Amino acid sequence: MTEKCNPRVERKLWVPHNGGEIAFNVSSNNLRGYNSKAIEILERGEFVPTGDYTASLIYAIYNNDNPEFERIREIVRNDNLWIFNKNIWTPQGVYVLQNENAEGTVCVSTDINSLEGMLRGGEETNGVRFSPDKKLRFAPKGSYVFGVQIPKKLARDGFIIASFGLEGAENFAQVASRLKNNSGAVINDVSKGQEITGSAIGERDCLIFTGDINFGHYWTNTIASAFGVVGVKK
Repeated sequence: MTEKCNPRVERKLWVPHNGGEIAFNVSSNNLRGYNSKAIEILERGEFVPTGDYTASLIYAIYNNDNPEFERIREIVRNDNLWIFNKNIWTPQGVYVLQNENAEGTVCVSTDINSLEGMLRGGEETNGVRFSPDKKLRFAPKGSYVFGVQIPKKLARDGFIIASFGLEGAENFAQVASRLKNNSGAVINDVSKGQEITGSAIGERDCLIFTGDINFGHYWTNTIASAFGVVGVKK
């Protein structure tokens, strides 16, 4: 079943995703800040690339010799990709929301009770709690590690699983293992109480995933790329 396909898109790139396929709009690559890139994608009627979607794209471009995949890999290597997740850090752990509408581009307080209500009735896997619709995850403190890890540990890291999903975490770890420096720099220390941050991914001899991009300053002064999602086949 295809959920969405935008006829205005000039070029689609289909990649495997959770037993189906998703298509990215790769017809342009203009670098923008987080807010303006989200607006650009949403105004075209596309989905912003959340962590789950981005993990499938990253896995595909590092496991295919197609020239189009290599072009996108160069973008990851040189410019980074925005990931439209919202990370709510608390003393107890981190809530990761697949931020499909790119909400939360201004740092506002988040009601933990509401987040817990969204998780109610969901499943727990590898210590990470998932909401019933899988759009919100919670990784408890102690399930994730700050700094650089070897790929085998990345696949079991709570924050990586919360950010990319189970399949995405495995894909992330496999890609990291193939690079020159087979490790992934995950996040800097985010431990000052409750804070809301964003994420991005890039390559610098190793696969680098950062989850500590600050809403207040860094987001408004940094540019990166992102490819809107224009088709989902289940």
